[in-house]
Amino acid sequence: MRPQKLSREQLLQYCMPVFKQHGYQGTSMAMLASACDLTKGAFYYEYQDKESLVADMLSYVHDLVEDKLLSLVHKAGSAQSRYQRLHQQAVQFFSQGGMGCLVAVIGGEARYLSPSLLALTQQFFTRWQQAMQVLFDEVYPKAQASALAKQSVADYEGAILLGRIYDDSSYLQGVYERIDAQLASKPVLAN
Repeated sequence: MRPQKLSREQLLQYCMPVFKQHGYQGTSMAMLASACDLTKGAFYYEYQDKESLVADMLSYVHDLVEDKLLSLVHKAGSAQSRYQRLHQQAVQFFSQGGMGCLVAVIGGEARYLSPSLLALTQQFFTRWQQAMQVLFDEVYPKAQASALAKQSVADYEGAILLGRIYDDSSYLQGVYERIDAQLASKPVLAN
């Protein structure tokens, strides 16, 4: 029987949890083919190597995060209310397939990555930081907003990692409460 044809999105959706669980080095092409219910030959027809798959997956995740999370910073409402919506989506997104950030899992093995894959992971975190800065810029002077945006991404990634290790989502709740309080304060803007 001939294997069914999977769309690009289906292939990536099946492969993401494997990478999320096993990391870049711990994931084999055989594991990925099995996750997609394909033979290794059929899988290799779609992706000749792990690096091309990961590059495509990182681009796909960038698009998803941009559409589902980061775009929320440009919607109507106060910085605080937009952040609240962003956080709700972030918890849902980073909890799919078990707590974790796929880009951080891949990026955590940066020394094994090609420069192009490392650049994709850096672009993801830079874009997330820029989105957070849009919110902080409405409340704080530019330099302080930049520092808070950078710290917020680090806080999220730490909370996601600890939430994964301890199977405890309260780490994300703590990040939410800190950032929400920062956005609720009204310092004097002096750019």
